Amino acid sequence: MAVAQSIRCSHCGGPVDFEPGELVATCKYCGFTTVIETGQAFTFEHSLLLNKYDETLIEAPIKNWMQSGFLKPGDLPRKSKIKKNS
Repeated sequence: MAVAQSIRCSHCGGPVDFEPGELVATCKYCGFTTVIETGQAFTFEHSLLLNKYDETLIEAPIKNWMQSGFLKPGDLPRKSKIKKNS
């Protein structure tokens, strides 16, 4: 079985850093998520915040999400900024 030494993002072409054994890697340049083929079945879980809020109500659920759960940096709520898409 061949082992990949490096992979490129299929979205922007940038190098994607990953560790041996990882199944999913995210491009640090464009944020595109790449599934690393292993030939083994796995279950992929994903978090999603549905857009059912108007602009005046969206900030509270986002801040609550950033403050809860695991596998998030402890300073995420403090260091993040919610920006409007123009």
